[in-house]
Amino acid sequence: MASDGHVTEAHGSPLNPRQYIIIGLVLTVITAVELWVSYSGLGSLLVPTLLILSAVKFVVVVALFMHLKFESRLFTWMFLTGLLLGGAILIALVALFRHDPSDALGGGVIESGGHGARFLLEQVRAL
Repeated sequence: MASDGHVTEAHGSPLNPRQYIIIGLVLTVITAVELWVSYSGLGSLLVPTLLILSAVKFVVVVALFMHLKFESRLFTWMFLTGLLLGGAILIALVALFRHDPSDALGGGVIESGGHGARFLLEQVRAL
């Protein structure tokens, strides 16, 4: 029985409830900043700013809420390898199908709104 309590303590969270509340508040503030940035009209800086803020939130959640910071480095490398591989596949697929004329949205890159925007506008006008 004593070993069961020891195992639970060893695998418990190294953070106390007050620290979780502080982390939650920090994540809430970052989310509020993201919302403010999305309506601020930063132009070409909008997407990079939102990506950076989202990356910060991602790192905080993975490191602290998923306890990856407190685990073996092997788990961190396994997680990062999967994340990088998945990201590389996503980027490769987006690049592969970016100019595909057979896509469901009508194909081609439209100057005034991105991929398939003309098709969507035609469908809305047809209603």
